[in-house]
This record gives sequence, C-alpha cells and structure tokens, in this order.
Amino acid sequence: MEFLIRVAVLGLATVTFLANIDNFPLRNWDEAWYAEIIKNMASGHYSFLVSFWNGQYNFDKPPLYFWLSLPFFKIFGPPAGGGEWQARIVSATSAIFATLFIYLIARRIFNRQVAVLSVLIFLTLGQIVIRFAHGNLDALAGCLILATLYFYLAFGKLSWFLAGFSLALSYLAKGWILGLLPIIMLALF
Repeated sequence: MEFLIRVAVLGLATVTFLANIDNFPLRNWDEAWYAEIIKNMASGHYSFLVSFWNGQYNFDKPPLYFWLSLPFFKIFGPPAGGGEWQARIVSATSAIFATLFIYLIARRIFNRQVAVLSVLIFLTLGQIVIRFAHGNLDALAGCLILATLYFYLAFGKLSWFLAGFSLALSYLAKGWILGLLPIIMLALF
C-alpha cells in the first residue's frame, strides 16, 4: 500500500509539473537569463565554473542549476522557438522530488493521512505550481532543503552523510544565506 501511495504521489507531481513544460515561451527575466547562461556554458566558449551573461562574467547566482541543466542543452540544443523544456526540466524534476520529500517527511513525523494531505495542499498552491514549473533556482533549492530535512530525520550514518551532502548542494543551488535555512530548522527541531 505504501509503495502505491508513493507512486501515486510521484505520478500526480509529474503530471502537475510537466504537463505544460513546453507550452509557452520563456517567461520573466530570470528564466530567460538562466537559459542564456546555460546556452553560453554549452557553447564551450565560456567558463564552466562562472556564469557568463550580458557580455560579462556574472557572480550573482551559484552554478548548480546551470550545471544540472547543461547536459540537456548539450544533447538537445538550446531552447529555440518551441523547445523551452531544456531550460525548465531541472526545476520541474526538482519540484517532483520535493513533492515526494514532503510526503516522506510528513509520513515520518505524523502519519499517512497527514502526508497525503500535505502533498495535496502543496500541489494546489498556484504560485508553487507556476513558479516550480518554470526554470528557476527555487525548486532546486527547495528540493535540496527538503532532502536535508528528510535525511536528517532518517537517523543513521549514511542518512547523516546524505543530509550533509544535500545541505552542501543547497548552498550551490541558491547561495549560502538560503543554505543556512536547513541548519536553523534542524537546530529548532
């Protein structure tokens, strides 16, 4: 039964976040900006470690999102007239796994009913669905923070390592200030 619920959670999240991934052009300046940075990295003419945008190296955002998106640009090419999914796939996939982590955390802390209700609430928040289905750093950072909390709650040597690894990746996803959030949450737990 538990396995089927987890599959259902993943299926519902997949439909929610991937349904319209390629049905509209790149929106707001963040999404287009990130796609341009990834396109520059994929060209091979600019640094893999530092983003290049608008004619100059840019140190505004950490590189993890760009690194994870890079293979999709290399294999399938950059978004061009109806192929924007390459710029959004990391964000949408992160949102799918964030949904699973929400279920797993609520299941561990409370029970199955609360976990399912938590997932349903998360998937009906319009701003979450819209924002996380676009190419942005928030879904990836949120997923990594939830992973940190889940692995912390799992108790065990490997899970503590995975919690630390997820925490380190959250620094590379959104920056060190947001990366402190899991530490604050764990201190209060």
